[in-house]
Amino acid sequence: MVRTLQERARTLLEMADGAVFYYRRPEGYDAEAIERHVGPEQCAAVAMLCEQLAGLADDSPAAVEAAFQPVLAAAGLKLGKLGPAVRIALTGGTVSPGLFEVISVLGSAETVKRLRSALAVFTAALKTA
Repeated sequence: MVRTLQERARTLLEMADGAVFYYRRPEGYDAEAIERHVGPEQCAAVAMLCEQLAGLADDSPAAVEAAFQPVLAAAGLKLGKLGPAVRIALTGGTVSPGLFEVISVLGSAETVKRLRSALAVFTAALKTA
């Protein structure tokens, strides 16, 4: 976890603040970020990603990246269009260390729980939009 935060943090206090999402699931999600980065395509891809990650035996960043590839291909998306939605689901916002590293630290089981929780919020937001 510390390695993922090293580059962005200039002080230990910044590192501690940046690490909160590793220890606590998001209590809410940035509504403006959802509006900007989450649509029906992202919701469908997040659901597919849950299935891919649920069966993942290796939580290394390389294995996580490999798990994204079939989802991106099936959804017809590039990582730049799916990544922000996944980041919002995992951290509550759009700023974090590298996505594959974050998922590696959280582990696939915790990641899937967070993705499924956020997916319910994302789907509700799309219905009210």
